[in-house]
Amino acid sequence: MLNERKNERALLIGFLLIVLVVFVFFSKSFFSSKNNQKNKPKEIQIDDSKKLASVSDSELAKMMLEKKPLMILDIRDPESFKADHIIDSKNLINEDLSQVLNSTDKNKKYIIVDYSGENSVVSLPDNLKNSENIFILSGGFSAWKSNQNATISAGNPSSLSDQSKVTYIKNDDLKKMIDENTSNLYIIDVQNSTAYSSGHIKGAINIFLDDIEKRRREIPLGKKVVVYGKDGLSGFQAGTRLFDLGTTNVFVLPDGLDAWREKGFEIVK
Repeated sequence: MLNERKNERALLIGFLLIVLVVFVFFSKSFFSSKNNQKNKPKEIQIDDSKKLASVSDSELAKMMLEKKPLMILDIRDPESFKADHIIDSKNLINEDLSQVLNSTDKNKKYIIVDYSGENSVVSLPDNLKNSENIFILSGGFSAWKSNQNATISAGNPSSLSDQSKVTYIKNDDLKKMIDENTSNLYIIDVQNSTAYSSGHIKGAINIFLDDIEKRRREIPLGKKVVVYGKDGLSGFQAGTRLFDLGTTNVFVLPDGLDAWREKGFEIVK
C-alpha cells in the first residue's frame, strides 16, 4: 500500500513538472512574439485614392503633337531644368505647385514632371489629389529622355551630342551675304536688349538667348538663320536650342560679335 502511494506521488510530481515545462515554453514564445511585434517598424500604408493619376511619356508626346491644351510643370531643381527639359515646360519648385494648381483651367491638362515619376515627392493638398486634369509623368524626366522624346538642351560645348547640332558660318561669308542683300537671310542677335542697342550686325533681330524657346515662332520658315552673341559660347547655345526646337537651317557665327568687330566689319546701333 505504501509503495502504491509513493508511485502515485511520483506520477503526480512528474505530471506537474511536465505541465510546468510546457507553461514556461509557451510563455516565452508568447512574450517573445509580443516584443517582436512591439519593435517591428510600422508599415506605411499608401492610400491609392490620394495618388495622382499618371500619364506615360508616349501619351504625353501624342498630346503635344496634337497640340492639346497642356501645362507641363517641371519640379526638378532649376539647374537640371536649365540643362535639359521638355519643350514648353515650366520650372517650379515644389512649394509653388499648390498655388498654381489651385486655379486650374478645367479644359487644360496639367502634367507634373519630376526625376523619376514618384508620387511620394509630389506634395499637394488632398483636394487636388483626385483632380481629373492633374497627372504625373510616369517614369519622370528620366523615362522621357531615355525613350528619345524631344527635349531642349541649354547647349553644352563639352557634349558631343550638342556639338553635332551646330553648323558654323565664316565671318567673311556672312558679310558677303549681307553686302549682296540676300533675301532669304535671317540674322538673330542673342545679346540682351542693352547690349544689342549698343551695337549689332546690320539687319539682325534681337531675341535674347533665354527667350528663344518662347519666341521661336517669330523665326520665319524657309530662311537661312544665322545666330550670334557677344562671344562664341552664347551663339553656340542659341544654335543648339534652335536645333532642338526643330529649326535645322541654322548657322552660328563661331566667335560672335567680338570677332566681327575685330575684323572691322560694320556695326550698327
